[in-house]
Amino acid sequence: MDKDFIEAKIENIGLYLKGIMPLLERETAIIVHDDLVRSAIERKAQLIVDAAIDINTYIITTHKFRTPDDYFNTFIILGEEQILDEIFARKIAASVRFRNQIVHNYEKMSKTEMVDKIKENIEDYRTYVKEILAYIERNKQAPSP
Repeated sequence: MDKDFIEAKIENIGLYLKGIMPLLERETAIIVHDDLVRSAIERKAQLIVDAAIDINTYIITTHKFRTPDDYFNTFIILGEEQILDEIFARKIAASVRFRNQIVHNYEKMSKTEMVDKIKENIEDYRTYVKEILAYIERNKQAPSP
């Protein structure tokens, strides 16, 4: 397993979180009416979810776990395989919904609902990072002699 790949993605998640958090401190009504800020929030949220999906897919492929039907199920599979806490995996998998709305305009939701969903769920990615780092730690191989 290439832990450098995962760690680079985790670093990106950290940078995206650092960029998005100050913007999310604003009131939702202000964000909704500021296209530039709202667009920045949406893009950072998308990049966070995409990086996690990349990590999930990499782990699933590396371990030859069952093939997910969609991005949502990449989180579910990591829960089933005890890489993520199973209850947490189901919770964070729901973030794929706002990611799909941003990217593909699926599952219509208002701008207010979108911002509120991001605000409610973005902190889950700090927990996600901790659980993935714990997984890497558990799976460190002994150094070669």
